[in-house]
Amino acid sequence: MKFHLKLLNAPEFRGRNTPSAELDIASKYIALKAERISLKPLMPGGSYFQEVPVEETTVAPQASQLRFITRAGERVFQSPKDVTAGRTFADGHVGRRGFGSAHAPFFQVEVRHEAGAAVLGVAKEDLAKMIETIRQGKRVAPKKMPGRMLEIEVGVTTRKDKTLNVVAYAEGTDPELSKEYITFRSHHDHNPMREGRIHPGSDDNASGVVGMF
Repeated sequence: MKFHLKLLNAPEFRGRNTPSAELDIASKYIALKAERISLKPLMPGGSYFQEVPVEETTVAPQASQLRFITRAGERVFQSPKDVTAGRTFADGHVGRRGFGSAHAPFFQVEVRHEAGAAVLGVAKEDLAKMIETIRQGKRVAPKKMPGRMLEIEVGVTTRKDKTLNVVAYAEGTDPELSKEYITFRSHHDHNPMREGRIHPGSDDNASGVVGMF
């Protein structure tokens, strides 16, 4: 199991973003493994692959910003210098969403220390202490900040693409129960690279797939 986990988490897979060539390679590897452990293909034509249309949404940094508005005026933080925004997933029937469900993309916005300190009304050194407190599992005292408002603008581009689900089954031996299906599923896709960092998606993405093996 460790071999398969290390392989799927290898940096060459670049996080197995949806959709991507790296994710397609991972899908084909999983299908080969399914065949080797005698799982049968479920899709038409004896295929292990369900082709899934997706609409990929990508953040456009030059069209994204954060506006911090107070009674005294406003301050604009630009992407990617002060803030970053990342797509969390594509719209489609992919991975753990299984067959027949679809979700709109949503975005995670991360604020760098200078912008975060300005929004919270503290010095960067105090913000660093707050972050360290949280890292230690301790609570940071709440603070009311009336008269402040944040406006987040995230510019995006979209394109249509496709990705692959891997679908296989093991046939039962009981003459009656073999007509029924019990479904086990996991997802092997994860997040794209952000600012040069690879997010391998070991737990639960790759580990879920390996656990099914």
